Amino acid sequence: MDDAIELSRKDIEAFAQEGVAEAVFFSYTTLHEILDSGKFNFEGRSFAGHKWKLNSRIVSASLGQGRHVQLNHPAKIFLRHLITNNMTDPVCVYWDYEIHSW
Repeated sequence: MDDAIELSRKDIEAFAQEGVAEAVFFSYTTLHEILDSGKFNFEGRSFAGHKWKLNSRIVSASLGQGRHVQLNHPAKIFLRHLITNNMTDPVCVYWDYEIHSW
């Protein structure tokens, strides 16, 4: 598996409690298949008429006690495309919990 998230050491230390930091990373092996309905709503724009495909595993990460945190340094997220041929105009998206959309 090539999926990974790289966090700044300073961010990890900033969210540590009593010198102990908690970080969790999930890479779901089949969730992309379940969510790949072919209908996406991205930033309020519907792509129902397009042939969109989730082309990587879905990943999730948590730092600290599972609450939403604002990192002070960029996180690097590494994903591997599942299909490498005949893919045009890729778009990187994330699930927005507030608007319940990609």
